[in-house]
Amino acid sequence: MINHDRHSHNHLRDTIIRAENPYGLQAFIPGSLAWILDLGAHVGAFAMCARFRHPLAAVYAVEPDPDSFESLSRNADLLDIQCIPAALGRPGKVAILKPVTNTRRHGSMQHACAVQDGGPVVSLPLTSLVDRCGLDLNTPGFVKMDIEGGEYSVFNDPDSVAVLTACAGVSIEVHPPIDGGSPFPLCDRISKCFVETHDVTVPYRKHRGCLLYAVSRSPAEPSA
Repeated sequence: MINHDRHSHNHLRDTIIRAENPYGLQAFIPGSLAWILDLGAHVGAFAMCARFRHPLAAVYAVEPDPDSFESLSRNADLLDIQCIPAALGRPGKVAILKPVTNTRRHGSMQHACAVQDGGPVVSLPLTSLVDRCGLDLNTPGFVKMDIEGGEYSVFNDPDSVAVLTACAGVSIEVHPPIDGGSPFPLCDRISKCFVETHDVTVPYRKHRGCLLYAVSRSPAEPSA
C-alpha cells in the first residue's frame, strides 16, 4: 500500500510523471483527453499516472479483486479518481480470481459464475461500464486494459470492440489463454480491429504476453 505522507506522495508523483511512456499515454499531450478508463487498475499506479499527466481528464479505475480494490481506493483518495469494483464480462456473471499453474503468470483472472471472498464481484460488459461512468464516446478518451485474460471475452463482443475503436487511444496487455497457448493469435486479431482507424504498434511481443498500443489517426485536440 502506498504511503500517504506528503514526501512519499510527491516522490510517487515525480516517479510516475518521469515514466518514459506508461501504456502509450505519452502520445497524448495534457488537455487532449476528456476521459481515461483504467481496466484492471490493480492498486492504481496507472490511474495515478493518468491523473498527474492529464489533470483535466476524468479518470476511472476498475478493479475486481477485493484486496487490490481496497488499496486502489486508498491510493486514489483525494486524487479525484473514481474507483469501481467490477470485472469485464457478460451480465449475470461474476469473476473467479485465482493464480494459474504457470508460475510465470500471477494474479490471473478467469471469468466464471462464482463468488470471491463470500460476495459477488460485479461483472459488466464494456458498454454497460461506459454507461455507468457516463463516458461520451464522441469526446477523446483513452482505455488501458490489463485484465489477465479477460480480453478474450471482450474481443468476442462486437459492441465492446466498437467502444474501443471509437477511442482516441487504447493500450492492451494480451495474455496467454487461461488454458494455455500463445497470445499471438489474439494480438494479431486485435491489431486488425484497429488497423483502419488507428496506428498500431506492438512494443512487446513474447509468448508470455504482448503489449499493444492503438492511437487514432484523428488526433485528439486540447480542451479549450
